[in-house]
Amino acid sequence: MKSTTLALMMFLACSAELGAQSINFVGGDGFENGCTLDTDADRLPDCFETSGNIYINPRRTGTLPTNADTDNDGLTDGDEVLGSAAGLNLPAMGAAGAAQTVLIEYDWFDDAVGCAAHSHRVTVAIATQTAAAFAAMPVANPDGSNGIDFIQDYGQGGLFTGGNLIADADGDLAVGVNGAEFGAYKAANFAANRFRYFHYSILPHTYVAGSSSGQAELPGDDLIVSLGCSNSTANVRNTIAHEIGHNFSLRHGGNVNCNYKPNYNSVMNYRYQFPGGDTNCTVAGDGLTGYSVGTRPNLDENALNENAGICGLAAGVPVDWNNNGTLQNPVSVDINSSDTAQVTSCGGTLTTLGDYNDYANLNLAHIRSTPDAAFEVIDCTNAPSQ
Repeated sequence: MKSTTLALMMFLACSAELGAQSINFVGGDGFENGCTLDTDADRLPDCFETSGNIYINPRRTGTLPTNADTDNDGLTDGDEVLGSAAGLNLPAMGAAGAAQTVLIEYDWFDDAVGCAAHSHRVTVAIATQTAAAFAAMPVANPDGSNGIDFIQDYGQGGLFTGGNLIADADGDLAVGVNGAEFGAYKAANFAANRFRYFHYSILPHTYVAGSSSGQAELPGDDLIVSLGCSNSTANVRNTIAHEIGHNFSLRHGGNVNCNYKPNYNSVMNYRYQFPGGDTNCTVAGDGLTGYSVGTRPNLDENALNENAGICGLAAGVPVDWNNNGTLQNPVSVDINSSDTAQVTSCGGTLTTLGDYNDYANLNLAHIRSTPDAAFEVIDCTNAPSQ
């Protein structure tokens, strides 16, 4: 009886508070009027975390009182509902406690290296298409929606004034994300209250005076998009998705470094980075900006059935892997032989190539981890053709 009475008293107390007028909690702790229990320490009182996954207002958040990050995106429920304690207004930027959110700031170079004067600033078209690609991703959210809310600051105004031009004399970023130049530019241009909330990207003309398309921490929060004179909307859009994919713990072969796998249908794969993913089981990509769902069959290079192609016999799309004009079964061919930079991983050998479910393994929550000098840095030596 005592437990029933106590539960009723708590329910009535919470109900009374939830019916009160909503207030602005940004920067505050939200504890008042006796509703002080915060089981998951996310700055939202349990009374306000109403579960159900539907956000109504700061007193009816729909988030879980026993999980500080209901949607597992690395941003706590309190920060997404109230704003950060350091004054970062995440809810006004579009963050939500029951739908996954990724935030990124872009700083950029302007130069005239190798072609006419140009800017590497992310354009409205690039930002719009990148956001649309992430919104369309088959990632289930607690609120019943699908996709990732990809919030970008390229200095467009309002709450998004972090992105800005970096004056750089030669258009080149020395060393990369773990170099002194990158560190100095980040320290000068990335607000302290964005640390552990925003990914940070610099878009130079090149880094290490090379032809690489980018570089990123794996996992981590820093990345470079360096497309030289080939900074078309599609190239930049796809390379942003590629490099931040490394931040999310994805490799060029999904969970392995094995590259150019025809059956790994992901923008992380050099084969599909610039042309985009494949939607019709052909070797060439056709524009999809996204990661792999991991459903394509293994390809045994020692015994390939050319009638089965990339997607299996049921798809009815054969591939002449050895280009001899005849469909054969079996045939032995190194079908990811373009992987010359990673011979030790799989290129130049006959092996079984597997797909990987990128979406089931995205690590968005790593943004909350403390950066560590020991993070792996992935050089993306794939250069755009145009």
